Amino acid sequence: LHYPLRRQRQMCIRDSVTQYVDTGLTPGERYCYYVTTLEGELESDLSNMECATTQPLTRIYLPLLLRSE
Repeated sequence: LHYPLRRQRQMCIRDSVTQYVDTGLTPGERYCYYVTTLEGELESDLSNMECATTQPLTRIYLPLLLRSE
């Protein structure tokens, strides 16, 4: 048995894992994930959906330090 992870119904990873880091996501966007059970070529219905929104980009303003000579 395998438990594939899907994001927006597209398979992210086919193998069973207990943790997954999703990279390349757009800041401030909502992403939803599902898990299925895969046995051979037979796949179950999608699990309950879990959604999260990525953090928006923030600007950091640093003071400009000027040196007098």
